[in-house]
Amino acid sequence: MSPGSSTGVAPVPQPKGNGDSQPPLVSPENRQPSRKPTSLTFVASPSNSPKANSFEKEKAQVDSIPQILGVQSPQSKADAEREEKERWAYRIGFPRWVILRKAAKILCLLGLGTPNVDRILHMADLASRPGADGAEWRDFMQGLFNRAANVNVVSSLILATTAAFLTTDPPTSIAIWTHPMPYVTLMAAFCLGFLSVGCGTFLLFVLSDAQAAAFKDLAHRPWRFWSAICLLGAPTIFVGMAGLSGILALCFSVWHGDNLFAKMGLTLTITVTFTVIGFFGAVVV
Repeated sequence: MSPGSSTGVAPVPQPKGNGDSQPPLVSPENRQPSRKPTSLTFVASPSNSPKANSFEKEKAQVDSIPQILGVQSPQSKADAEREEKERWAYRIGFPRWVILRKAAKILCLLGLGTPNVDRILHMADLASRPGADGAEWRDFMQGLFNRAANVNVVSSLILATTAAFLTTDPPTSIAIWTHPMPYVTLMAAFCLGFLSVGCGTFLLFVLSDAQAAAFKDLAHRPWRFWSAICLLGAPTIFVGMAGLSGILALCFSVWHGDNLFAKMGLTLTITVTFTVIGFFGAVVV
């Protein structure tokens, strides 16, 4: 094609010489250094810089996406299933019969202070985990220890009072507790108070060094667990029965007396007492 053609492409100049193409010579001053591939280096910025804070926020948002979507990693899912299986392995339930269920709730209230067993199982579960300090378990055991000690004090007072009635004669004819019926109930109150003191003293020795793992092992066998709950509630049950026997002995002694106003006051006192007991039972069961 001739140089003057209409294609508009400029001709490429050909090197002059004997036909052998030689690269142009470049002086060292005009020579450009060869470019090497550069590697990216990330320099950690200070933690208090705005970029670091924004990066941490974005990372936290990205990490929270699986939890938001309800997705768990296989390892965390397996750990959760194993923990749930271990927790439900010693899950204690109440009896199916209504009467036994209500009796079990009252027993838990008298022995543990709550009408269920979830609290003691939760405390035992937390305290028996690896790395747990057991502070909540010690506080819980301290509460049970103080309750047993207070019950022992009340039982001792009932023992002293009933012993005084049993060994003395009535000074007036208003209340005659030397009659067989009030005297027998006073003896029953004395015996029940003695049982309460004995059970409370035994619990004071046991609760001083009770371990969470022991309660957790008991929960694997329901009959052993409920036996332990019965022992915990025994001092309160016995002291309550002793107090009721003392009230009945006082009622019988007054009704065998010859004072009308004392009988009227006694009737009012009994009505209020049993009304309060009814309210207590309605709240519990």
